[in-house]
Order: sequence, then structure tokens, then C-alpha cells
Amino acid sequence: MGAHRTPFKSAGEPGLRPKVSVVIPTYNRAQRVIHAIESVLVQTYRVDDIIVVDDGSTDDTRRMLDRAREAKPCMGQVVRYFRQANQGPSVARNKGLEEAKGDWIAFLDSDDLWLSEKVAYQLRALQAFEHSAEACFTDIQFTGSSDIRSTVFELRGERDKRLTGLVPDSVRLMLDRTRTPIVFVQTLVTKTNLARAVGGFDPELRWSEDADFLFRLACKTSFCFVNKPLVVVDRSPAQHRHIGPSAIWDRVEFRLAQSQYRCEKQLRSIGRMPRYVKTAILKDLRGVQSGWANWYLQNGNVKRSRESAVLAMKCRFSVSILVKYFLLLISPALTLRLLCLRCRFRQSSRPAHDWFAFLSRETRSTK
Repeated sequence: MGAHRTPFKSAGEPGLRPKVSVVIPTYNRAQRVIHAIESVLVQTYRVDDIIVVDDGSTDDTRRMLDRAREAKPCMGQVVRYFRQANQGPSVARNKGLEEAKGDWIAFLDSDDLWLSEKVAYQLRALQAFEHSAEACFTDIQFTGSSDIRSTVFELRGERDKRLTGLVPDSVRLMLDRTRTPIVFVQTLVTKTNLARAVGGFDPELRWSEDADFLFRLACKTSFCFVNKPLVVVDRSPAQHRHIGPSAIWDRVEFRLAQSQYRCEKQLRSIGRMPRYVKTAILKDLRGVQSGWANWYLQNGNVKRSRESAVLAMKCRFSVSILVKYFLLLISPALTLRLLCLRCRFRQSSRPAHDWFAFLSRETRSTK
């Protein structure tokens, strides 16, 4: 397609070709990060700047990257490598954002891949909606799991849309927890200055940091989309992907604490946004507190379990939370047995793509 040969406009500089930076954080994925870089190098719209941030790898990431850059001069000209002590994906992405030289910035995880026309399609969409949107996302194809055969757009029932389009309400889209999330940071292209202006990624978050960043971005600009699966995301079993420090992601209490922090932070930041924004965040926080009630019960702390159930009702009342609270008052042992039965049922019947589910899915109803 040779998209880089097509003249693109740049804000304030008509006729100039916009430069694109890509940030790739990595941890102990020496071979896979090379494949990720190569998927960026073959883009039909030439990427000007690839920033690899090594988040304290203990494998031979640096040596393999040096070899690859020596073997492929084109890689050596574009790729810049930075190493830091392990501080999590937020700090790594922020380092890349700080170093980026491009007008536009994109993010790619080191175990994922781009198809060759991703950037070209997105810059065309951004040019088409230049007066409305400064961020663009694409559809995703999953790999590594035989249970996920659909793309994200298909899972949400939105596959029949036109090739490109503008999201009418990007904030509402980011807060929609009733269906599979549709925007992944691996698919994003946005203005570099805008990503910096919203504060980048929160260093306090090592899980769901992308959702937090995308929400803040959506508060500042509308999103457009490309209705093609242009990113391949690894969804192999968590034990294969969550290695080293990231193994903590699989602990329920860690995810609950991170989600609680994110929701409470969002509530403090929304200001005069429409009422539905606060309502949606409170629903999320209700789900978190209900999850805490379950977790405390499973760990023998009935008092804290009841307190969390009360906090969940204060966030936003629901009949299911009320029933849970009274069951905790009447018979914690029965409540625990019912919870265990429910968890076993969900483990056997939950769709493989439902990776954001907490123990208390009922609290995310559309009421």
C-alpha cells in the first residue's frame, strides 16, 4: 500500500509527514520483543522512532537486541533502548513517552504484534476526523487461546460497522463494563503532546493502568476507530504470561486494591462531567467492594466482609448486595458455601475472553 508515500497533513504544518513514535515496554521476553519490533518495522507507514524500555529484565534481552540491531541496520537506525530497575509497565511506558520524538505516539506490548497496515489505516482515520478526534483504536485478533475465535469488535456485536468511524461518546465507551472492553492500549495512536498532557500512565498502577490512562485521554478528546483486526494480542494462559513481578496480577486481592485505587481516583477527578460518569464509576466501585466482601469471607474475616458489603451498598444499592449482606448476618458459613458453588460454576462456564471478571460479577449489572 505504501502509505508513507502519501502526503499527510500535520497540525500547524500542512503537507508535512507526521512522525510516529512507538513505545515497547518489556520484561524477560528477549525473543518475543524482537518479533514485536519487527512487526513495527514492516509498517507500510514508516515509523520513525521505536523506544524499547527494559523494565529490569534478568534474561538476555539487551544482548539479543544488540545482535538484532547489528544484523539489521534498519533496526539500529530506529530502535532506542533504555533500561531501568523493575518498576512496572506504567513507569516503563512513561519513560518511552518522555523520550518520544514523534508527533504521534503508539504503544505495543512486547508479547503482541501489529499487522503491517495498522499505522497507515489509523493515520488516515485521524486525518479524516482531524477536527474531532486525536486518538484512534483498532480491532484485535487474539492468539494463544483456542477458546477465543472472535475479534473484540465481533465479541461486542459491532463487527458490521463501516471501516472507520467516530465514537459519539468516548468517555461512555471507556466506562462500559457490561461487555468485553473494546479499546486496548496496544491498538492506540494518539497525539504525543496529548498523552503527556493527561499525565501519561499512573506509576501507582501495575494493573489496569491502561484503563486509567484511556479514561483520562477520553476526557480530553474523542476517539475514532478502524474496523479491522490490526493487532494480534497474546491471550495464552496467565501462568505463561504473568512472570516474575507480574505474577502478582493473578492475586484477587491485588486486582481489587488496584481497581479500588483507580475508581476512587476517577471519582476525585471527574469534576463537572455528566451524571452518568459518576454513576458508572460508582457501579465499578460497588463491584470492587462486593469483591472485597467475598475475599474477606473466604479468608475468615466475617466482620470486614460485612463492612465491605455495606460500602458496596453505599456506592450504589442493588438487591443482590442487600441479599449478600443479610446472608452474612444470618449465616456466614452458608454464604461461603454458596459463594464457593458459584465460583465453581463460573470457572466451568465463564467465557475465556471474560478476563476482567471479579468474584462478584452481579454487581456490574446494567441497572
